[in-house]
Amino acid sequence: MAAWLRARWPGTRALLAAGFSFGSLRALEAAAKGAADAFLGVAPPFDLAHRSPLPRLERPAALVLAERDELVAIPTDAQLAERFADLRAIEVVPDAGHLFFGRINEVAAAVARAAEQLLPPE
Repeated sequence: MAAWLRARWPGTRALLAAGFSFGSLRALEAAAKGAADAFLGVAPPFDLAHRSPLPRLERPAALVLAERDELVAIPTDAQLAERFADLRAIEVVPDAGHLFFGRINEVAAAVARAAEQLLPPE
């Protein structure tokens, strides 16, 4: 898929692998394998059981987290340092739960701010 996207839009500044919840783990794995230039995870469940250990990401990364996530704890600084070599942004949506019910505008704004930190200059 990444090769097709790069061929289809050759002038693209960067390809971001992004996902929500468990989808963010698949995006992290894709970015770690080099299929994307950067990673953006929304409410990634790093602390839940996984089929295999998650990789440390050497590419640029950003996170959008829910302040009151009932499923996923906000990672500690030590956990983030272990997981990411280049964490450029952490956006926390105040008073939001894991599914961000009623908070779509805040989540969209947080994702946009986080993504801006991952894009190379024009």
